[in-house]
Amino acid sequence: MIIQTAKQVGILGKLIMAGFQGDTSPFYCLMDVLCIASQREGFGLVAAEAMFHKLSVIATNVEAVEEIIKDGINGWIIEPVRKEELYEKIRYIIDLNTKRKKNRKRSSRIFFRKPYKAIDETL
Repeated sequence: MIIQTAKQVGILGKLIMAGFQGDTSPFYCLMDVLCIASQREGFGLVAAEAMFHKLSVIATNVEAVEEIIKDGINGWIIEPVRKEELYEKIRYIIDLNTKRKKNRKRSSRIFFRKPYKAIDETL
C-alpha cells in the first residue's frame, strides 16, 4: 500500500523503507518534518525524539500528544483524518524551511562579501 501510493504521487525515489531500527537517530537528519497521522497513539515518544533532533512535528490530536506538543508553539496538532489540514501544515513547514535556508545563504554571502581588515592592521 505505501509503495503503491508513493508511486502514484511520484515520491518513490525519496521513500526509505528501512525496517526495524534499534537506533533511529541517523534517520532524523534526513527529514524536513515528522508527521504522526495516527488515529490512536500512546505516549508519542517519536514526537519527543523528533523534537530532540530539532525537527518540526505535526501530530493528530490523540491520546497523550497534547502532553508533548503545544499547538503552534513547539509543533502543530491537527484533528485525525483531516488530509487537507495535514497537507496544509506540511506545505507551511516546507515553505518556512525553504525561506530559512535562503535567508541563511543570503546572510553568509553578505557577511563574506565585505572585505575585512586583519585584526593586527587595526591595532
